[in-house]
Amino acid sequence: SILAGMPILAHELAGIVKTDFRRVSAAVFIICTLVLLVFFYRTPVRVVTSLAPVVLGLIYLLGFMSMSGVHFNFVNTLAIPIIIGLGVDNGIHLTERFFEAGHSARVIISDTGRALIVTALTSCAGFGSLAISGFEGVASMGRLTIFALGWVLFASLFVVPAMMYHFLLYTSPIPRDAML
Repeated sequence: SILAGMPILAHELAGIVKTDFRRVSAAVFIICTLVLLVFFYRTPVRVVTSLAPVVLGLIYLLGFMSMSGVHFNFVNTLAIPIIIGLGVDNGIHLTERFFEAGHSARVIISDTGRALIVTALTSCAGFGSLAISGFEGVASMGRLTIFALGWVLFASLFVVPAMMYHFLLYTSPIPRDAML
């Protein structure tokens, strides 16, 4: 006898989405890394600092999801590649400004921080509008995106500048006073 019906279809579809989700997310991350390597002239420090906000933001998001009992579904898995693309933008702006400003932590926070906040808020407004959808899958994608972008913003404003400052504080020939 052949098993058929919605439960079987849903189970099969869930397996396909789970596999594709991992593959697509990895592909987006790898492509972003390669693009950064090409445009940052193979400078590993700049590539790592550009990727740091999105990596940290996703780690924080997964921890938050685990603690709050939120799970991925068919629709909200689509948010991860979008978050990777948006989060890498934050990292690029932070990294470029940090090196342009002579490794100044103040300049990053005062100049770039404002721009990152505005872009995060407008992206949250756009994707967050999905949170009021009548379809739970789409609504969960909106909520997930808001939380993820919030975590990426947190990492961009507080964690990554501190990491860059700390790293360069001990590895750079630039006087420490000039980095403040």
